[in-house]
Amino acid sequence: MDRPGNAERQGAAGLGPASRWAGPAAAVLLALAVLSPYPRLLTGAELPVPDDIFVSDLADGELAVRVEAGRLLRAGEPPIWTPRVYTGAPLWTFDPAALLLFTALPAAMALGWLVACYLVTAALGTYALARHLGAGRAGAFLAGFAFAWSGFFVSQLRHLNELGTVALFPLAVYCLERAAAALRGAEPGAAAAPRRAAGWLLGFAATFGLQLLQSFPQTAYFCALFYGALVAARAVWLARGAPPGAASRRLAPALSLAGGAAGAVLLGALVGMVSLLPLGALGGVSDRAGAAGYEWATAFAYWPSNVLTFFFPYVNGDISNVTYRGKGIFWEDYGYVGLATVLLALGAAWSGRRRFAPAFWAVATMIAYLLVLGRATPLYRLAFAIVPGLDRFRFPTRFLFVVELGLCLLGGLGLTWLSERVARGAPAPRRRRLEAALAGGLALLTAAELVHQNRRQNPFADAARWLAPPRTAQAIRESGQEGRVYTPATIALHRAAFAAARGWSGDLEPYYAHRELLQPDSNLLHGIPALGGYFGLSPRWTVDLIGDHNRLGLVDELTEFTGAHFRVLPGFFDWLEALSVRWLILPRRGAHPRLEHVASAPPAELYRLPGALPRARVVHRGRVVGSMEELRRLTAAGQLDPRIEAVLTGPDAPRALAALPRDPPAGAAAPGAARIVVDRATEVAVETSDATGGLLLLADTFYPGWEATVDGAAAPIYRVNLAHRAVPVGPGAHRVAFSYRPRSVRLGLALTVVGVAALLLGAVALGFPRRRPG
Repeated sequence: MDRPGNAERQGAAGLGPASRWAGPAAAVLLALAVLSPYPRLLTGAELPVPDDIFVSDLADGELAVRVEAGRLLRAGEPPIWTPRVYTGAPLWTFDPAALLLFTALPAAMALGWLVACYLVTAALGTYALARHLGAGRAGAFLAGFAFAWSGFFVSQLRHLNELGTVALFPLAVYCLERAAAALRGAEPGAAAAPRRAAGWLLGFAATFGLQLLQSFPQTAYFCALFYGALVAARAVWLARGAPPGAASRRLAPALSLAGGAAGAVLLGALVGMVSLLPLGALGGVSDRAGAAGYEWATAFAYWPSNVLTFFFPYVNGDISNVTYRGKGIFWEDYGYVGLATVLLALGAAWSGRRRFAPAFWAVATMIAYLLVLGRATPLYRLAFAIVPGLDRFRFPTRFLFVVELGLCLLGGLGLTWLSERVARGAPAPRRRRLEAALAGGLALLTAAELVHQNRRQNPFADAARWLAPPRTAQAIRESGQEGRVYTPATIALHRAAFAAARGWSGDLEPYYAHRELLQPDSNLLHGIPALGGYFGLSPRWTVDLIGDHNRLGLVDELTEFTGAHFRVLPGFFDWLEALSVRWLILPRRGAHPRLEHVASAPPAELYRLPGALPRARVVHRGRVVGSMEELRRLTAAGQLDPRIEAVLTGPDAPRALAALPRDPPAGAAAPGAARIVVDRATEVAVETSDATGGLLLLADTFYPGWEATVDGAAAPIYRVNLAHRAVPVGPGAHRVAFSYRPRSVRLGLALTVVGVAALLLGAVALGFPRRRPG
């Protein structure tokens, strides 16, 4: 916290004179400096395309998902479900800035402005926090720039949800610090301390709510752990600093801070419920349901030798040019904030060890780094066992953002301390100029060094070329034929592109060519439904059938791919046709009686499956299968045909089987006709006309929240073929309507509205001046 009476001196030890315009001018300069290395980002001329070896999270996944959310909003549909990934999947993009930008702007420009918002928010929040803790303007500039250009930020640009959560972290901490300062009476207007503190706690609640709306619960949870530690430490600080008196009076400020912060967390959680509840519902039906084991949670471990990268960023090599020799994942371990920043941070930790702010941040940074180390130290195992909720997450490395913010803040304090110490003996006017020159010069040199070292982690591609439909997508769209597209072995193919490009520091042509394979989820950029997908969370039955980046599904297991050959196993085409896959993209030209070659677009060969079934059809036969092992065995032996019979699993299998005809006539072996008459993201209507009746099978994902009616009457939905929906229908003509109305979204939205209303009411109440007696 600023020491009383030092505001003028700290303003002098900065980038300009201590005037009322110096602060806003420094903030504007900082924002411009943070964005200046990306001159074409805001215009939408370039796209960042960092690679992840198995898929590009940003270019293929997170950009495409936001484009899809914007498309749905423009079409008047809620952005809560997409039919174009897997065979349908829930969306959870609730970041207000992202939804607004991707609805209103072209994709590349929307991404550029969203990234700019995150970077500027992180920089200015850190600047304000550093100033409050006692840094001069140059020191605060150093802290803000170093955090926005830290190794964590440049590496995690591939994860927009995580980036948005961390960008708000310094601002939330700043609000808590200001609330604590108000309660101690260290700010002007001490008589209004409770009211002033309540305003800052309200700001914290709004910021924490925005963090939760980013839909990255792991990092939001890590932030919440830090907030709890900070409030506890500040509460002790308030109690020790209270004037002598009764115990109740001494503890009142500490209890006010602790209680107010707890209430603010609850209010922020209320604001974030539209994200938390749907994510909780999805997590409950995913592979991550329940607590995770320690081995799984720490499988992606930090490599301790990467501690050297805080001083020499590429001492262990660089993943961007495939020279990295480490055991950990580079972009999860990389935390460079500038050599000067780290050295200054060490100086501040030592020189300020008797003051709260430097001492707290030094301890917090060390503890966070021990947690980053994961299984390399006993601390994370202890925390994993005793801290509620920690066993739900993996990647302890993501505590790294706390380490980097701590280093940046301490670096800013250290720069202020160093400039004051060097200029101490000079006359007053000269001392101020000397402090400003030294501090400002070192801050700008550090900024330049950070850009030089860290910019390579984010290659930029020409946006128009990257977003243009590849030839395979053009051929599919021009055909006018409905059906999904499927590209097997996407992880192996992506790794081949990564090897051909030797990372991403040089020629990006292999990545441009790789777009022809419509890797997940790039199909969303072109409005084409695909069987594959890349979502962080998916229902376990979807993964059982299709697979994801963590484990293989049944369809994956029916292919064999190496660099030399690609072949399919029995049952592969039966399942694809049952899944309404019309298009197959392969990396090799070949011949098969069930395929028609359509186009060559190296490295892709586009094929049509003439036997692809429509998404909706009436089936008359079913088979109860007890396990995935039995299903694999039946498929391999050719004893099961998902095109003409429904595979029934789970507790509803007997009821679904009872809805099928007992003795269907011989001519009822083929599926009965059904016609989709309404096809929207959250609404599908099907008309059937079948003489026998049976199960209307819709080859779309079964998921809680989907409801069905038959001729206006509620009807059950059964899970068939591992992952799809089926509704019993009788003989004759019927209209079956599916609608997606998940309780988690409806309740979450209602609670979010209540939370936002409470924030607004609180702001209005605090805004009115208090009436004075008499």
